[in-house]
Amino acid sequence: MNRFHQLTYLNLTSNQLRDFNFPPIDINFRESSQLAIVDLSHNHIENVNLHSFRSLLSIDLSNNSLTTLSKESLPEKFVEQFEKIKKIDHRNILDLNIGNNPWNCDEKIDWLINSITDIVEINGNSYFHEPDDNRFGHSQRKLELFQTNEPECNLPLRGKYFPFSVWKSIKETLLCEQCDCSLMRQYARIGFRYVTVNCSNRNLFSVPTKLPKNTKILDLSNNQIRNLSALSKSHGQSPKWRHVSQIILSNNSLEALDGLDFIRSIVYLDISGNLLTEIPYYIINKVLSDKIDKFRMGLNPYVCDCNTVKMQKWMQNNYRIILDIKHVRCGNLRDELSQNESHNPIVVQAQQSEFLGREILHINAAHLCPSGDHLDALDILNIVLLISIVLLLLKVLYDFCWQKRTEL
Repeated sequence: MNRFHQLTYLNLTSNQLRDFNFPPIDINFRESSQLAIVDLSHNHIENVNLHSFRSLLSIDLSNNSLTTLSKESLPEKFVEQFEKIKKIDHRNILDLNIGNNPWNCDEKIDWLINSITDIVEINGNSYFHEPDDNRFGHSQRKLELFQTNEPECNLPLRGKYFPFSVWKSIKETLLCEQCDCSLMRQYARIGFRYVTVNCSNRNLFSVPTKLPKNTKILDLSNNQIRNLSALSKSHGQSPKWRHVSQIILSNNSLEALDGLDFIRSIVYLDISGNLLTEIPYYIINKVLSDKIDKFRMGLNPYVCDCNTVKMQKWMQNNYRIILDIKHVRCGNLRDELSQNESHNPIVVQAQQSEFLGREILHINAAHLCPSGDHLDALDILNIVLLISIVLLLLKVLYDFCWQKRTEL
């Protein structure tokens, strides 16, 4: 062993190694070894033990056949760095490349999954990157904790291709036991591994409040949801909702959209086949604004009156993004709701409309809201302001005339 005491860099990359499991070596060698860099990448390693090499600063285990990795197989300072991730000193940071291994994401590597999740939660993906060609030019670049993308699972099958931090979120989210949580695109770059949550036909009565990390698509179609009250401000603006861009709420029993306005990232929204009698202006203003580019709103029992005028105007300006515009009609209901909700006051009111069954887009706005029949709050405010201004001008004119008379 003495001849290796001065060895600082060991490169065994691109061989046929299946095992790098050093037996316990004498304490003198462990204390005196100067080995700082070990590159074992591009082999077939299934077992590794580098615990004895205390001077290591860089370990490359990428592109091997590792399915598990225990704390005991790494030098203590690497494990300590994991456990003190919030206090990392970038000047003394260590390199560890464990990417492109077929990890079995079971309880044996929970310690690793939890540590990497903490890194992502605290620092985003800034610790994960593609390895560069100047891998060992430490003086030329900022050292990173991982010279790799965030590791991903190979097993279990339902976790295949999930980055560690996303898989941990999937396991801890009860929703994924009831619904299908899957990756949108398995081969997307790690930073763009988004999740689809499919809760269609699950007999849900409310919107889920906790989503797995990186949820992009949420399908809640064909359930029994009547309101979105669970989408309170604390949920709608939480980090796990920030990526949600597609929400499918078709074929429920929604009577209002309160709560939806807290999600500002929506580009696709489907609220067709519900019990909506109108789409309030604040929803039009906050949700159906610049970002949304596809929208379904048909088969709802809209009450066509003065409150429909603003919705109609928005439809006229954005008809290209409304995918079911032919089905946006007054008092229109899907068959199931026509049978089950026939005595619902909302349905009764909508089906008493003189415009029943007509396409809202093509109804004359003057017919929807004949002049003089309705004054909204803004109209009343304008009238009050006008009267106040007139009275103020009269008062000024009166004071002016009175002053002139007294001067004479």
